[in-house]
Amino acid sequence: MGQSFSWTIPSQVTISVGDAVEAQAGPAQAVVARGAVESAAEVATEVTIDQDWSSRKGYDPAFLGANIPLPKLSPSQEDNTVEVPLQFRKQGQKFVLNYHHYSVVMNKKRRTAWFSAATIDGTRSKDFKRGKDMWFLDPRITSKCQMGEELYAAANTDRGHLTRFKDLSWGATMQEAVTATNDSFHFTNCALQLDGFNEGKERWQGLEQFLLEQHAKKDERKMVVITGPVLLGSDPIYRNPSMNYSARIPLAFWKVCCLRRQNGTLAATGFKLGQEDITELPGFEEKFDIGVAQVTIAELQDLTGLDFGVLAQHDHFAESGDPGTLEIARAGGGQRRVKPLTSFGDIVV
Repeated sequence: MGQSFSWTIPSQVTISVGDAVEAQAGPAQAVVARGAVESAAEVATEVTIDQDWSSRKGYDPAFLGANIPLPKLSPSQEDNTVEVPLQFRKQGQKFVLNYHHYSVVMNKKRRTAWFSAATIDGTRSKDFKRGKDMWFLDPRITSKCQMGEELYAAANTDRGHLTRFKDLSWGATMQEAVTATNDSFHFTNCALQLDGFNEGKERWQGLEQFLLEQHAKKDERKMVVITGPVLLGSDPIYRNPSMNYSARIPLAFWKVCCLRRQNGTLAATGFKLGQEDITELPGFEEKFDIGVAQVTIAELQDLTGLDFGVLAQHDHFAESGDPGTLEIARAGGGQRRVKPLTSFGDIVV
């Protein structure tokens, strides 16, 4: 596990690039990662980390000019969801951990996110070089509801962002973009992934960028991305020598991307992506084979148990008979629509 240092810190702290500190006391607790390093000449090489959690506005449901609320949990899911302490809640949302430009809702039993929801503004995107990455626990909730460095100690594994740090690298100023990027490095926004899976742009990291560049309105270039693991009771059990517990590891992940098309209408698209090779690592009990495909939002609702609300009404893939789309019979009757993706150009928006 990575070394950390503990002491009390004020409401704001300035750290030199490459330093890391961890605060353990008081309501304004935080762990400060090795932050994003600014390369622009007009910005200092030191990063000021805001320790006031009330400054995190989180996911904005009105970001696209329409009300797109966070996915709704079922009653049984709520019973298994981490409750956020009162002093860190916004608008009475007891399950929502708010960060800069994104929010997370945590599964208590699996110690991972039900989902992470973000807003992206491509017109205010900033480019900068980052220092060495360091992930950290969210001090607002107990460590018993999170998994930290111990989960990622084995070779060939990666700390895979759910909400990508590049999706959050935007703001009115460079400092806002840097601060939001740093905020993405919470273990609450992380999942165990194979190196190749996490780094493969064609499978996971490139979807948002393609949709933003090719399909979003050019004068706005905004998008909402909600993503999470597919959590199944059949997920294989994993434990490496650094862990004092066992955990079921998801073998598939999902995304829902929503944007305004060139004509101004909303479009929402769903995806399911797998990392079928991960169970070849030592410590797994089984092996599964999972495809990479565009799926309907209705299918994701069935798969995850989440209610995506109005997003399903803007799913044009669900309405199409696009070439390459497969209609697969459901075990319980009816059919589901799936389109294997060989390139981003296959995506129906």
